[in-house]
Amino acid sequence: MNYRILLDRKVVGQKNGIGVITLEGAKIIWAAYEKMNPYTSQTMERREERGGICWLSEIKLWKEQKFLPENFNWTDYMVS
Repeated sequence: MNYRILLDRKVVGQKNGIGVITLEGAKIIWAAYEKMNPYTSQTMERREERGGICWLSEIKLWKEQKFLPENFNWTDYMVS
């Protein structure tokens, strides 16, 4: 199964759209989400159903806040 990243204009050089990533990449991102929100009842699949597991700007923020590894690059997991 693949998951979507919502591309947004908050990230310089990006336009609105969707990037599709592998389950492996989605699990890394979701682990960061759960570190930030340890008491969330939302699942990765539920958020995916609502459009995508996260915004690209969130990935950037989570890296800055050290919830994701500094060298994490979501495009390494991109499938389309």
